[in-house]
Amino acid sequence: MDAGEDGLHRRIQSLVSTGVLPLRGLRRDVVRPGSGRDCAACEQRILGTETEIECDVPGGGSIHFHLWCYDAWQSVLGR
Repeated sequence: MDAGEDGLHRRIQSLVSTGVLPLRGLRRDVVRPGSGRDCAACEQRILGTETEIECDVPGGGSIHFHLWCYDAWQSVLGR
């Protein structure tokens, strides 16, 4: 894991531990080209040239990730 990946994993661990990112209960609904929304993990815009993962949140709404941020989040959760 390089320094950038390590920093992303630490950030995601912090977001999970503070409840900003959920531990479970999400469904991955949509994989598509980026829509311009902000990524829930890194807070950077997901460009149209990037892959976006959209997940439903229990109780309504959705969160959006870059593909690599989604993968890092799943890694932090041990999946």
